[in-house]
Amino acid sequence: MTSTMRDRDGEAEAIENVPLLRDQNAAEEAWNGECIGNVVWSSVWSVERSWIVLFLCSILLLPMFFIVTPILKLLGQPDNIAELSGTVAVWVIPVQFAFSFVLPINRFLQCQLQNRVIAITAGVTLVVHIFVCWLFVNGLKLGVIGTMATVSVSWWLNVIILFTYIICGGCPLTWTGFSIEAFTGLWEFTKLSLPLPES
Repeated sequence: MTSTMRDRDGEAEAIENVPLLRDQNAAEEAWNGECIGNVVWSSVWSVERSWIVLFLCSILLLPMFFIVTPILKLLGQPDNIAELSGTVAVWVIPVQFAFSFVLPINRFLQCQLQNRVIAITAGVTLVVHIFVCWLFVNGLKLGVIGTMATVSVSWWLNVIILFTYIICGGCPLTWTGFSIEAFTGLWEFTKLSLPLPES
């Protein structure tokens, strides 16, 4: 989800708020920690479940990105702020989907104490981000759109590098390829992150 605020100069500023994705990610962390702590290596396909669940949640959240402008106008925001915020919200959609993949990947690696890989990837992504941001904003003069496109490029580059590391042998004990089991028990897995009353 993305909310929009105005700074002191009246410029639109996008604030990302993804509690559902973070809660689901925490559920995966708990699941991974239990599996790895008990050396149940074959059960760590929960990362695939997280991808599926978070991807579906991101699809469910899509309409919110397209109604930012009318909502802000309804709340009395100036038209230029509402229009710019709506544009920014639409450009945040690729980032929302990147979160669906990168958050579970990070937890998957952290549960295996592979923090160095995450740090190196973040460093590489930062260097690319700086160059792409300069190119889009200063070189091509794309303004706010260039900034949001840069953020999308950076997040998806992060996803691609980490995903490639995992499937190319970086986690030989925990990644054995895609499994059809990832599509089983999706609701039970989803409930780990939802504040549902106990039955």
